[in-house]
Amino acid sequence: MLAWGVQYATLAFRDTGEKPNVFKAMFSSFTNGYFFKTFLTSLLTTLFTFFWGLLLIVPGIIKSFSYAMTPYIMKDMIDSKHEMTATEAISESRKIMKGNKTTLFIIWLTFNIWYFIIGLAGIAIAFLYLKPFNKPLADLIFQALIAYLIAIILIAIINFLLSLYLQPYYRQTVANFYRTLVGDKYLKKDDD
Repeated sequence: MLAWGVQYATLAFRDTGEKPNVFKAMFSSFTNGYFFKTFLTSLLTTLFTFFWGLLLIVPGIIKSFSYAMTPYIMKDMIDSKHEMTATEAISESRKIMKGNKTTLFIIWLTFNIWYFIIGLAGIAIAFLYLKPFNKPLADLIFQALIAYLIAIILIAIINFLLSLYLQPYYRQTVANFYRTLVGDKYLKKDDD
């Protein structure tokens, strides 16, 4: 729910240019009539992705990219006072992402490759820290556990700090990608 609130705020910032209060934006999915629709849609999206992931990891990943535009569609629909069910929003996201999943994957990879690089560097440094020569096995195991524990803690701290910098850019890039794909299609009210 908090992540969807951030996505709602990012799309609003992209469309209007107004900088929202970060904490108010995080909880925006709980206010303004968003709660029930957001909760139900995010729950279904998570369940569908989980069930696809049970088949194998790859189908779950592919479906997560298929459902990635669902929060943005829901925000546009709620803002335009158009009634849409959770499953309809998920289906619309699947339609939009047909043929565009690779582009979104490349966007995701561009931002997230840094986390993998930092993780690998931390593990490599921990491995280099070990001095396996002339040590009993018990000392070597203890030294390895301590080295990897310190590496994991440092990797987590560095990745958290990196997230503070990268995530706003990533969220804004995905919001721009969404608006590029659909324009204002879901913002228009039907005159029927």
